[in-house]
Amino acid sequence: MQEIHALSIIQPSGELIVRGKKNVENREWKTKKRGFIAIHASSKFDRNRYSYFDENYKIPIDPDEVDYGAIIGFAEIIDVIQEEDVTRATLKWFEGRYGFVLKNMIKLPKAVPIRGSMGLWKLSGKELEKCLQQLPPAQRKMVRENVLQ
Repeated sequence: MQEIHALSIIQPSGELIVRGKKNVENREWKTKKRGFIAIHASSKFDRNRYSYFDENYKIPIDPDEVDYGAIIGFAEIIDVIQEEDVTRATLKWFEGRYGFVLKNMIKLPKAVPIRGSMGLWKLSGKELEKCLQQLPPAQRKMVRENVLQ
């Protein structure tokens, strides 16, 4: 695999996704692409976001125990929904215009530092290899065979 798309996400949302707790990433734009993407924790820090998730979802996360400015895992985009498409499975996390519905979340044992970008961007080279090498063979195969298209 030469490259994979990545999505930069402000913490703690990125962490909640790779932990398998958050299955919708909200965006103001939609995509027709489906498949695995790398999850990038942006370097932006907003303490209010941590309070928001604690107060509204009862999910306390210590901002000092998550990574910033790094690839932290992978997730598979299986659908993009709008408000009229919300189901019981997506209701908890959907808010806004569009929601990227995610499954098969994978948290990397060790974050791989790299600068992110807006929108879907491409991860390749040694940073991608550092990410893939951390995965067990079955997960590596699953990601390689279902890369975002």
